[in-house]
Amino acid sequence: MLSAKQLKYIRSLRMKKFRLSRQEFIIEGTKLLSEAIRSDIPLTEIFVTQQWLTRNDSLLTGLHYKVITDQEMKTLSQLHTPPGILAIAPIVHHEADVKQLKGKTIVALDGINDPGNLGSIIRSADWFGVAHIFYSPDTVDPYNSKVVQASMGSIFRVPLTETPLDILCHELTQHAFSITGATLEGENVFEAGLKSTSNVLVVGSESHGIGEYLYPFLQNQITIPSYSDSGQTDSLNAAIATSIILAAFKMKN
Repeated sequence: MLSAKQLKYIRSLRMKKFRLSRQEFIIEGTKLLSEAIRSDIPLTEIFVTQQWLTRNDSLLTGLHYKVITDQEMKTLSQLHTPPGILAIAPIVHHEADVKQLKGKTIVALDGINDPGNLGSIIRSADWFGVAHIFYSPDTVDPYNSKVVQASMGSIFRVPLTETPLDILCHELTQHAFSITGATLEGENVFEAGLKSTSNVLVVGSESHGIGEYLYPFLQNQITIPSYSDSGQTDSLNAAIATSIILAAFKMKN
């Protein structure tokens, strides 16, 4: 049985201000738990239902956990159908040394406000070997439950750092990174002469794009051309666009 204090604490982590003050966030589901364990994330607490434990006890070998009732899990869960496993994980801070990122691809996200988009971008970054993701202060919190779920565990592997992107881009320019912005006015990504290393891909939100304050730092602008006969689609989902561009970068290797 969970105490009222425990219930209150766990539920408070649904809110960004408490995640930040307590430096912890919630993960739910067997997939995310498996990925956290595989990534050596030191889980603070693990809560399971008896039904989940009966089917998955081997996953928790050597780990401390607490069995709670189905009703308690329902109270804690943020999912429509509680998966029977919920854990508290620490927020890991990644202080990036730009010099150590030389020769690698990084992503800078400006004002991405859709949780599903951000989670999918993190997942794609993991797939394409992105060394680091930087995000502007007005980007949705990466530890929002919807972002965490959409990342499918990649949030445990891709370093994430919040920072003012103009300051970051200035520093990257000093270290000879090639800064490329995804814009509607850019060159065809399939025809552009992209570098294969030391790349920075800047992606903005679907509604506003990259902020004007970053345009002076963009050495290249690229776009994904539409091949639709209807001509009715005005843009791609930011996560899909990011994946296509990262693939184009890899094709240069």
